[in-house]
Amino acid sequence: MRKQTHFKKVVSFALAAAMAVSVCTAALADEATTEATKKAAASEQVETQSDGETKDKAVMLTGEADPQDANVAYVDSDTSKTYTTLQDAINNAADQVVLTSNVTESVTIPAGKSIQLNLNDHKITNTADKHTITNNGTLTITGNGTVDNVSHGRAALYNEKDATAIVESGTFTRSQEAGTPSGNGGNSWYVVYNDGTLTFNGGTVEATGKFSSLVVSGQNNASAVMTINNGNFNNDFIVIKAEGGTTNITGGTFNSPEQTLQSWDSITTVTGGTLNGAISSWVWENSTTNGVTISGDAVVNGNLTAANYDNKSSIASSITINGGKINGELKKRNIDDAADATYTGAKFEVTAGTFTKKFSASYLASGLALKENADGTYTVGEKTVDTKPAKPEKTEVSDNAESKVEVKKEDNITASEVVEAAKSTEIVSKGDATTDKISQEVTNSATVTVSGKDVAIGSTEAAEAAKVAISAAATDSSKNFDPDAENKDITIVAVPKLVVEPKAAANNDTDVSMTFDIKMLYDVKATVADDVKNMTETNTVTLEKNKEMPAEQVPTVAISLDVSALKIPEGQKVFVRHVKEDGTVYYYEAETKTESGIVKTITFVNPDGFSEFTVMANKTVTVTIDGKEYALSAADIGKGFEIAKKDYCDWKGVSFKGIEGVYTTLTKELYDKAANGQKLEGTNVFEQVWFPPEEPTPAPTAAPTATPAPVEAAPVTTAAPTATPDDSQYYTCVACGHHNWTATADGYKCDTCGHLETKQISGYKNVKGTYAPTASSAKTAAATASTIPQTSDEMPIVPIAIIAIAALLGLGVTAYMKKKQN
Repeated sequence: MRKQTHFKKVVSFALAAAMAVSVCTAALADEATTEATKKAAASEQVETQSDGETKDKAVMLTGEADPQDANVAYVDSDTSKTYTTLQDAINNAADQVVLTSNVTESVTIPAGKSIQLNLNDHKITNTADKHTITNNGTLTITGNGTVDNVSHGRAALYNEKDATAIVESGTFTRSQEAGTPSGNGGNSWYVVYNDGTLTFNGGTVEATGKFSSLVVSGQNNASAVMTINNGNFNNDFIVIKAEGGTTNITGGTFNSPEQTLQSWDSITTVTGGTLNGAISSWVWENSTTNGVTISGDAVVNGNLTAANYDNKSSIASSITINGGKINGELKKRNIDDAADATYTGAKFEVTAGTFTKKFSASYLASGLALKENADGTYTVGEKTVDTKPAKPEKTEVSDNAESKVEVKKEDNITASEVVEAAKSTEIVSKGDATTDKISQEVTNSATVTVSGKDVAIGSTEAAEAAKVAISAAATDSSKNFDPDAENKDITIVAVPKLVVEPKAAANNDTDVSMTFDIKMLYDVKATVADDVKNMTETNTVTLEKNKEMPAEQVPTVAISLDVSALKIPEGQKVFVRHVKEDGTVYYYEAETKTESGIVKTITFVNPDGFSEFTVMANKTVTVTIDGKEYALSAADIGKGFEIAKKDYCDWKGVSFKGIEGVYTTLTKELYDKAANGQKLEGTNVFEQVWFPPEEPTPAPTAAPTATPAPVEAAPVTTAAPTATPDDSQYYTCVACGHHNWTATADGYKCDTCGHLETKQISGYKNVKGTYAPTASSAKTAAATASTIPQTSDEMPIVPIAIIAIAALLGLGVTAYMKKKQN
């Protein structure tokens, strides 16, 4: 199209030329490539080819049919009432004319006449420069047959204002149509022209031109009505051109490589039929009414364009879609042949339908949204607010984190390396702890604050808050937000993320570790993105940041991070020490991935919530048990302590000073205390489970001689005690508690501590050999014996009796002397 200023110049020049050459041919209603002749078409005069003069329509339409040599029709079902011209038959028929032969004749249905014309498989061809059938009355066309026009600027059927035409069947054509995209070719016009009331219930209208429309309605009558209920309509240019009045399409098939429907100052509805070609709705400077509405079962296989011819119209061209199937794009067009969705000179309003092409959501009626179906099509439905899980976001680390990291200068690690390790932390999938599962669990428990109250993100309150936030963003001119956002479905998501604060690191001979404070939080967002994976700042708003989950709802999470700064050798185990806020400590053995001989990344599963985590590669602690030191590391957690032995006892474990309980293994708790600097000093704990038997009574010796002094003769060996069948009888060393003995020349010697026992114990278990006392050994025993015999020593009964009697006599003498003195 040309710009407005150029357009005015062209129109002025054309009008001047037309006035100067009054005998020249007038402009036609349609042109091949543009609608630039719209104004001319509004006051179109009919061009005649016979004498080069422009005549009034009423004069032109009074032409009579060429004389016929034979009967061509009969009337009123009476085959005897025949006529040699079709016009005579029409004029004399009461209600019906049946064609009986092909005719070359142009006919007119007079005003006030109501007639049915049965083509009866015959053909009517116009006489030169005249419409084939002109209707001023009421005409119904039936029967198979053809109505043809071969003249330039003439129609096969011309339905005048106030006339009514009904097409039940038949074929209407312009067999000599010569229009091309560059001009009329000397023979081009509409096949059917309507300024009255025209109804198609069937039939075929066809042409092959590329310059003129096939059917036009309402060009010179704003009250014209055309209804198409059925039929076939084929053209290589525009098929239906609705220029005024109303046009209703409820059925039929329409084929065009260009446009099947072009509506100007007409109210056009399409509720059915198949339109294989584009549809356009136009307005121009003088337009006062316009609109194409598509609904019902209509199928459009082509683009829909709302267009403004000159940008001067007081109204916008419009297309409303309340149903149907649209296999094409929805487009706007202005004078420059281009316009985007924001152009106000044209508009769409979509309330329903199925579409194969996505279109601007701004075309949707309020409260509706475009929804994509599984088959790739789109339908319109109520705008919804839904919730969906979202993948974890990138880990957050504060900008000043490096200044807070504690590292020693002598250690082979820097604060910046610890910060980079923190930034590498991410939530990953491992075993049952998948990111999908985590996202779903976060979504299920997530809340958002609305009016000071925490509500579930799937609640009505959250949905309304999301709508308000999206609307505010879409109307904020300072934001580059999706302009269609208000007419799109909204999804509320709870996006999990890790927030990591690096705290400390060490890399020396006894401590290779990094410590972080890790939290898993989530942000609540509302988005109009077609997929939550496509969320951006232009389609998403944040409703609330850094929400914490209740401790009991925190899911099990797999965490990965880069620990290459620690330079842990390949093959070395790595543990993660997790200290909860209440002091509870957990240890997790990490899965490692190596690169260039060192551990690059670690992954561990954390089922215990979030707080402080320390990656540990070589933290050695010392544990002392009964004076013996053991060097242990995190790799030893869960391993048992060395089992100690003690006779008659079971080993129960180790008791540590200042720590309650008895331990058989190095637990996480013990290791943690040692790792924190507490000394672990332990003592083995035993439980005595069997006891030695009572000492057996020795056999009695012979009666003592009269001499009180012991005879220096070899003592008689006391008989060994008879072993009992009880295998639990052992003789226990009073010095050390053990019970292993070996017989020597001087007695039985404890194998453990060397204590010497002269009692006869050869009958006990675990006693090797038998002790046989000698004279020399008896002397030694006498010399070393206590002057006060022990109850356990062997002593003759006679000396004991003599000593007792002497003691009694002494006591009696002492009492007598005392009495005498008194």
